[in-house]
Amino acid sequence: MGHSQGTGMLTNLIAREIDPDPDLRRLLVSALLIGGNVLVAADQDARGEFQNIPACRSADQTGCVVAYSSFDQPPPADSAFGRVDTGPRANEQAVGDLEVLCVNPASLAGGTGALQAYFGTAKFPGPIGLVLPSPPSVPTPWVATPGLYTAQCESSGGANWLQVDTTDIAGDQRQVVYQTLGPTFGLHLFDVNLALGNLVELIRQQAAAFSG
Repeated sequence: MGHSQGTGMLTNLIAREIDPDPDLRRLLVSALLIGGNVLVAADQDARGEFQNIPACRSADQTGCVVAYSSFDQPPPADSAFGRVDTGPRANEQAVGDLEVLCVNPASLAGGTGALQAYFGTAKFPGPIGLVLPSPPSVPTPWVATPGLYTAQCESSGGANWLQVDTTDIAGDQRQVVYQTLGPTFGLHLFDVNLALGNLVELIRQQAAAFSG
């Protein structure tokens, strides 16, 4: 599992060491490569950076990849994520041949699903903590936000992304996430937290399928 720079490092590692080796591929339960632009052939689930490791499309599928970058509005032209030709892993020569993979952790097969979001209640350390909203004031280490967010993968204008929408609930005063780093980064700082419950449950089911 990796996020942002970690996803870039793991993508390179998997492409170099695991993807070409069938013996190692058989040991892969799944790879959660979040917020880092994993490239696949246009309109396909593989044949990009990985030739043999496809996207995860069911909870009992193993040896596959979950990848997405979350936004609450379409990524702009200079987006750091969701586009092949921009961001830290930009590849302008691949435009038209490759696209950024989006797998909805709340609905692997496609469509809209409910996000099981979890957020820590301790203030995040370092410079990132300065731009994040204040954590909820509750006595538990984590807080859940059931029913607050839904997500679906969308594709438009050369971008592929996980569109996160807030459910309009009358009287709901829970704090919602926003683009703390601006539209270029979207909801990047919340990529994992927004779907943390979905990801934990997915790994539980994949691990059971792998060992069974």
